[in-house]
Amino acid sequence: MNFGSGGSGTSNHLAGELFNIVAGVKLVHVPYKGVNLAMNDVLSGQVQLVVIGVPAGGPAHQGGELRALALVAPQRAAALPEVPTAARPGCRISKSPPGTGSSYPRARRRPSSRGSTPSS
Repeated sequence: MNFGSGGSGTSNHLAGELFNIVAGVKLVHVPYKGVNLAMNDVLSGQVQLVVIGVPAGGPAHQGGELRALALVAPQRAAALPEVPTAARPGCRISKSPPGTGSSYPRARRRPSSRGSTPSS
């Protein structure tokens, strides 16, 4: 699997690498020139995940376009109280990289209320 971020060395990139370490997984980083490009590619299925801040990913999660899997932070975000932290399922995160509150939206879209289903 791979994950997109707003670029190499950004706080979201580092949050993704931190998740790799604490979860014992190896997601391959795909750097973009900004989170908007990463969002476009996760929505179109070019990457499986994006690691982005809650302000950028929250609206897509709340609108049903993406599903927030976890926050790479020691505690839940007030804006997304239903989304667990990566620490909750058993990963130990005492501190997240500065400026994050990052989430892992998944590229698989939820069925819309109009009855259409996304293609896989």
